[in-house]
Amino acid sequence: MRFLPDGPDIPSELVQLQEKGRTIFVCGAGVSRTVGLPLFRGLLEGIYARLGQDWNLHVAEREGMSKGGALFGQYDRVLRSLEKARWLRFYSQSRNA
Repeated sequence: MRFLPDGPDIPSELVQLQEKGRTIFVCGAGVSRTVGLPLFRGLLEGIYARLGQDWNLHVAEREGMSKGGALFGQYDRVLRSLEKARWLRFYSQSRNA
């Protein structure tokens, strides 16, 4: 299946799995930029803002988001850190309830 005439051929099985919520597509910046979506950093900034989180409060997240940080630009690691932190908070709250 092609969404654009010169776009990649995506197997119909993957499209069906995505429609059922069993997989997601993660594309690089080239794809998002052509349709006006943010780059990965902009996506992370939006996620943090929506969740009311501050990456400056966590070392790994800060190092990935701050220019000059040891992990600068490794946004997948930043996102993974956010996911782990939110899961740990959820787990802690569940145990204490």
